[in-house]
Amino acid sequence: MGDCSVASNSETSDTGKTKILITSALPYVNNVPRLGNMIGSVLSADVFARYCRLRDYNAIYMCGTDEYGTATETKALEENSTPKQICDKYHAIHREVYKWFDISFDQFGRTSTPQQTEVCQAIFKKLWENNWLSENTMQQVELVEPPKDAAIGERVTVPGLTAKLMMF
Repeated sequence: MGDCSVASNSETSDTGKTKILITSALPYVNNVPRLGNMIGSVLSADVFARYCRLRDYNAIYMCGTDEYGTATETKALEENSTPKQICDKYHAIHREVYKWFDISFDQFGRTSTPQQTEVCQAIFKKLWENNWLSENTMQQVELVEPPKDAAIGERVTVPGLTAKLMMF
């Protein structure tokens, strides 16, 4: 699980090899990964990455933990911790589990890093500058605080919340 960077945008590298970028669903940092999590996301991408490398393609397998969202906040409340502490703890656990299973990531990162933020903002800026985004209004549900006796995963919704949504 090292670091890698891709310098050019062409479909082939300087050596003439086909370039393939592989990723998979980013696992949330709210649990210890179990076999079902791995089979459902990182394992199939790992198999494909290994196949591509055997075919001598210039394949890069990038993945990482998704550290934003309700799952992280809920786990932090459950463990009487901060979301950052949860992210630090479970990212390390995920890294060790995937290392034990010998998942062949070229890079295993985190959605909370400054580099990730910079890349996401650059992509958004490019989409915005090229008028590839539009603003729409839609009806959504609002999450509200569940009752104190609710199961930790239970969510209460209130219909009718209006939200602005950026669409591609």
